[in-house]
Amino acid sequence: MKSLFLFILSQLLGYVTSTDLIFLIDTSKSIFTFNNDYCNYNELIRNFTSELVGDLVECDLNYASIQYNSRGFTDYDFSNNNTYVYNKMKNYEFKYGAPTLIHTGLEHVVNLYDLHNETKTIYLILITDGETLNKDDFHRTLELYPFNSTELNNILIKIGTYVTNDVVFEEFLGNNS
Repeated sequence: MKSLFLFILSQLLGYVTSTDLIFLIDTSKSIFTFNNDYCNYNELIRNFTSELVGDLVECDLNYASIQYNSRGFTDYDFSNNNTYVYNKMKNYEFKYGAPTLIHTGLEHVVNLYDLHNETKTIYLILITDGETLNKDDFHRTLELYPFNSTELNNILIKIGTYVTNDVVFEEFLGNNS
């Protein structure tokens, strides 16, 4: 499955210039339930994101990473230094917290584009269990750039937890995924 994902993404990226790829990673308390004897969320995220960066080394990408729980955190601003990004993702520092407020992470994405707005194509890889507790702020944030851009491409990765709230997925899929 991952190789198919990489193939499709690399084919898409091969036809565009000035592309941003943003990792938006859920580090809320509800995601902790995914850590068990069979799978470790931290290792899953570190391996997936760093391998993706390594596999896309030939693409001219600007990477950024943001995580969210009750607050949003910008892990690093846009960088096209593949080695730097690979190392940041391979050694990803999780800032776990509660509750889940996705708009705090989305606001950091909006802030990235206050400084960086020459992008032609944006890929947002959202890794989450789908939960958010403040739906009004979530919907308000989605009205801002880059979320209102026709150049935004959402890639959603759902982590299986006990959470049955899929408002995040419903909204993103309804917009432009």
